[in-house]
Amino acid sequence: MYRFPIGSDGVHLTAEAQYLKGVYHARAAAALAGGQLPPAIRWLGAQADGTGFAVWASAPTPLAFSTAIIGATANQGIKIVDDTGALTLSALSMGTAVLNPASGQYETPIACTLNRALGANPRFRYALDFAGSGYTVSSGASGNVFDTTSDTVEIDGSSYSLAHAAPPTEMPVFVVE
Repeated sequence: MYRFPIGSDGVHLTAEAQYLKGVYHARAAAALAGGQLPPAIRWLGAQADGTGFAVWASAPTPLAFSTAIIGATANQGIKIVDDTGALTLSALSMGTAVLNPASGQYETPIACTLNRALGANPRFRYALDFAGSGYTVSSGASGNVFDTTSDTVEIDGSSYSLAHAAPPTEMPVFVVE
């Protein structure tokens, strides 16, 4: 729920956030009622080859890094760790989305360079470790990976994006040897 406006207490959602959450739930319910999976970003897998790293996700539209919804977050919210600790990321980039005709979803790679090869038990973490600038929740984290859905909703005179946010996750990294 890191993408919804938080009240001044740093804990509870605002009335606008509750309404916005309802709009998302209604969109998901409509998809389910139509026999479809709700539109969402779904992480597909992560792979490292030496110091090269890539993670893939599918979404209804191509992915993008965006600071329009959540303030800038360190490494866009991405962290790579292994048994010896966190790695330093550089050259973080969003690849070109490819439409998967079987699923009707766009598959987009996110790539970066690691400061060293991964050791034992490598893990990809997203939106679990860093808070975006201006993030007012008393504890929590965020990320800047969204799809490019252009739908908006107006609530009390303010326009809110209905782009899909990538869900927080932690998953293993496949290491090419």
